Amino acid sequence: GGVTAFATLAAVAEPACRAREHGVAVRTATIGVPADLRRAAPWLLGGAKTLSYAVNMASQRWAQSVGADDVLWLSTEGYALEAPTSTLVWQAGGALCTVPAEPTGILPGITARWVLDHAAQLDLQAHERMITPAELTAVDGAWLLSSVRGIAAIRTLDGARTRTAAEDTARLRELLGYPVRG
Repeated sequence: GGVTAFATLAAVAEPACRAREHGVAVRTATIGVPADLRRAAPWLLGGAKTLSYAVNMASQRWAQSVGADDVLWLSTEGYALEAPTSTLVWQAGGALCTVPAEPTGILPGITARWVLDHAAQLDLQAHERMITPAELTAVDGAWLLSSVRGIAAIRTLDGARTRTAAEDTARLRELLGYPVRG
């Protein structure tokens, strides 16, 4: 027989809309492995979407239990890697940056890749590099990107305010095509 395909359509959940509009408070938490371990140990399934999101959801529940909206996972060396359901992107000077997926084994974010591939439309360069939470609080802006939530400005990181400007978030949101209710 022929190919069978199923598709579902649902409204974007209220928490995702709120995060898109107002940003998120983020707490850091260790993922418990060095940044380059998953490259040498592919059986750990870094960079793979699997059927089990247990760790992802447990870490988000923990974040909510301590008054945050989301988690930014750290390597044992203290490098920022990714969030349970989104990709970290930041602006430093004239560049939009994200964590390199290949050497770290993180899941490459489709939305983050798209915005970096189109960074020149905002007169920005695109870079992949490692960053620590301390460095992240000092950059021009920081966001979590996902295909459902879109772009969510990181308002605070471990309680420290970030320098993310509303106009930078608006420019990126417009480039990505994510609407804001209003």
